[in-house]
Amino acid sequence: MNHLPSLVALVGGDEFSSHCLEMDTRILSLIKPLSGNPKVAIIPTAAAFQRPDLAAENGIKYFKSLGADSYAVSILSKSDANDNKFIPDLKEANLIYLTGGDPNHLVSVLRDSIILSLIGTLATQGCFIAGSSAGAMVLGKQMFHRGVTAGLSLIGDIITLPHHENSDPASIHESIVSLLPKKSKTYGIDGGTGLIFTDSGTEILGRGTVTSYNQHGWAVSKSKQLP
Repeated sequence: MNHLPSLVALVGGDEFSSHCLEMDTRILSLIKPLSGNPKVAIIPTAAAFQRPDLAAENGIKYFKSLGADSYAVSILSKSDANDNKFIPDLKEANLIYLTGGDPNHLVSVLRDSIILSLIGTLATQGCFIAGSSAGAMVLGKQMFHRGVTAGLSLIGDIITLPHHENSDPASIHESIVSLLPKKSKTYGIDGGTGLIFTDSGTEILGRGTVTSYNQHGWAVSKSKQLP
């Protein structure tokens, strides 16, 4: 993953719930702040039309209960994404968390913005990047949302299919994977489940499974180490 983040968490949905406690405790354990508690920036952009204040508040309370210093970075519009006032709070963060909501709005707000550029830089400097549902979908070069569309290109050729617990892998493979770039890695992630990438490997944590797709088929994994 040259020039790409080394610490990434893709969450299938149901963020900030009891199902995510093991996963998020693990994420915080991987963060090594220079001093004090880990600092978590909650970005509710995807929830801009669905009570972003509540989405951020849920994340703040949740991560505070885990011992982190958490706060909202309320980037909701394109003008926000090019506003320098948000830069200090993001630079302070050890973990940047993109909540669920509308993936198309999230992409349209962050694409070609100073905030996206900053997040990309911080990610390569060791800041943990996490996204849940829509927040996970947008991180790769492409995403699948009513067709294959462009993502934010933060984590390379990875496509995330969230809320995968009610999906049929055979149908997904036939209708989606055949449309995707052959070199891409496609992961169907159940709600309350996270796929975590670190320097030392890949882990699955949470209540559900991760389905790894390629052009030939799929494999379902629940163990903490992805084969």
